[in-house]
Amino acid sequence: MIRIIARNELMRRVRDRSMLITCIVAPLALAAILGFAFAGGTANGRLTIGVSGVSPSLVRATTEAVHLPGQVTVMLLANAATVKRDVKNGTMGGGVVVFEVQQNSDVTFRLYDWDRVDTQTGQPRALQVEQALGSIDFLEGPAGPIAPVVEAAAPVRRSRLFQCEHFWLWRVRAQSPFAVGAVGEPRVLVCIEGTGQVEYGRAIYAVAKGDVVLLPAVLGQCTFQPRGAVNVLEIEIPE
Repeated sequence: MIRIIARNELMRRVRDRSMLITCIVAPLALAAILGFAFAGGTANGRLTIGVSGVSPSLVRATTEAVHLPGQVTVMLLANAATVKRDVKNGTMGGGVVVFEVQQNSDVTFRLYDWDRVDTQTGQPRALQVEQALGSIDFLEGPAGPIAPVVEAAAPVRRSRLFQCEHFWLWRVRAQSPFAVGAVGEPRVLVCIEGTGQVEYGRAIYAVAKGDVVLLPAVLGQCTFQPRGAVNVLEIEIPE
């Protein structure tokens, strides 16, 4: 399984040497951690990370700086087009899926914006440093990763990834039917891998990778029927 760090403005940021850790060193280390944590199909316990858009010497120096384990290989890819082609034809795995749950708001306060330019005005995008600082809870303390809580292991693996007063989030991995939804509670399903269908009475709703399904509170519990292996996120929104 190959994890890919896409170019995505890498060259422009690397010109400022102070950004090497943020742009290359940290992503390499993060790719290795996430790759071993979630890529269950890594062959013989080995992981290859593909990098595009940097020089071979920079890749070698960065790899040495990160002190990656011996079973991790960093491979330099020719260009972004090669990355897209190899992912599309199945030569490489498509990387890491990031799922973000957030409030229904389009307000963004920027502390720093990587010197991006507004395409309409041609000027650097505005920063809102004062408002951003005012929105930070400095008493919250350092944040860290949260370990999933496995609620059921077989035949359906259900893990609670996160819970707070605003929402709960589970991940369900299965190849056999499993229950989704709850009586009197709205739920949201997000399919991040595989295909299947949600069954409610005689109604059937097809679900594929990337689909989002809202289960209204009036439905109660439904059945998810996978077609092979599926990976589904279920979100509860408490009253």
